[in-house]
Amino acid sequence: MNERIIGYMKKNKDIDGLIQLVKGKKSSIRVMVIDAMSEIIDDHVTEILMDILREDADETIRASCAQALGKLKDTHAITPLILALRDSSGVVRSRSAEALGRMKDNRAVKALIAALSDENVGVRKISATALGFIKDPRALEPLTHALSDPDKVVRSSAAGALGRLGLPEAIQSLEGMLTDPNPKVVRGVLEGLGRIGGEKVVDILTRFIALEPEKTLKFIAEDALFRINRKEKVDSSEQEEATLSSSSSMSQKDIVKYKEMLKRLNSLGN
Repeated sequence: MNERIIGYMKKNKDIDGLIQLVKGKKSSIRVMVIDAMSEIIDDHVTEILMDILREDADETIRASCAQALGKLKDTHAITPLILALRDSSGVVRSRSAEALGRMKDNRAVKALIAALSDENVGVRKISATALGFIKDPRALEPLTHALSDPDKVVRSSAAGALGRLGLPEAIQSLEGMLTDPNPKVVRGVLEGLGRIGGEKVVDILTRFIALEPEKTLKFIAEDALFRINRKEKVDSSEQEEATLSSSSSMSQKDIVKYKEMLKRLNSLGN
């Protein structure tokens, strides 16, 4: 019955009714209401969720508010979410870091970098992932340092985040992590290298595959290599298209012949 009522209120954007319910005492109902509010883009909704995040005594409710604010992606919530990275609850800090990653706002970078040193493994992991989504170059050094985190999950997340930054400066550090004893970390490294791409990464992945690693890791490396090669072919093809289109020295007939020749050359390389 409660779910139906909340669903009806959400459908009809009964903000006042939802606010009354969210002020109730039953945690499970409040969580459902907050989830419903996360789908209603309204300044008043954002304000209520920010107030609850700052003041509510229930960590489950605060965490739900952080998650909802991340879904709404209202930039007014950046500061409350940054402050929530210092919440006494690890769950709230994790959800706040996740929300900031969803919002991809550079103002959160400094706070998320600090959260890489959090005592809670989950907070460190999600903060690393969030920094990868924001893609701010300032995160390069802190994420590189996080590759030495004592927890494998954090090391893996840091590797993936470095890949999302897409900076060639991270390649050497990631290559050094291919000897990590944990397969999950190596997987994150391979995926990170695949996102960066380039000739140097192609060479690293090719040498890694030649070492006959564990089957799953070999497959991930091969997939990353395939994606890099495919992207380079697409980029090359687009560049050729642009060059041909702007050329006045070739006739349309010559252009068609040239394209056919390129196709044959590409097929020989497969």
